[in-house]
Parts: sequence; C-alpha cells; structure tokens
Amino acid sequence: MKLSSARELLEPNQSAIVFFTHGQDFHVDNTGEGETGNWILNPELVRKVDKVIVYYRDETLRINRIYMGNFHSLRKGERSRRWIVRFTGMTDLGTTGVHWLEFGNGSKAPVNYVEKPG
Repeated sequence: MKLSSARELLEPNQSAIVFFTHGQDFHVDNTGEGETGNWILNPELVRKVDKVIVYYRDETLRINRIYMGNFHSLRKGERSRRWIVRFTGMTDLGTTGVHWLEFGNGSKAPVNYVEKPG
C-alpha cells in the first residue's frame, strides 16, 4: 500500500485525528490498544472522529512509520488543556517517504483532523 496521505487511508464518510510524533507518549500493547497523549486538542471534535492515525518519525532509522486504529476515548492530561487519546485496533500500516506536511493535511501542527467525503 502506498501511504501518501492520511485522508487516503479512510473509507468514505470517515474522519480521523492525525498525530505527528517521535514516539513520546505513544504506547501500543500487543492487542492494539493504547494511547498517545499530552496533546492540545479540541475534545468536542476528537469525540466525533472514527480513526486515530499516527505518523511516527523514527530519527534513528530515518523512517516514517504509519499506524491506524479506532478512536476509543479521551482522558484529561496532567497539564492544562492537554488530552490523552485512547485507541483500539491499532495496526502498523508500514512506512512512507512522504513528508508530514503532505501526509498530515498540509499543516505544520502536530495534530490535524481529516475526513473523507462520501
């Protein structure tokens, strides 16, 4: 699968929150459950998404690994305005050479929202 943008990973009428991370606070267990956290987000908008997509930049290997799972829930982070996103069914989809700006919807922000119209 060619992983060129977060939007292309979605089915029609699906939405996702997309994260750029170097791995801090991104945890997945062997069942695909986990969390990524301490993000400044709009909790009302996040609660409406279907998917969680993570663009994980591994500086040691110099690769961008892509993960996708199902949004499960939010919990308040330790700092003001920060949230931790819980997910289930997280799957490693492989790598991409595409830069974050293109993959994550054209924004330098480490959190973006995308949707695929029906």
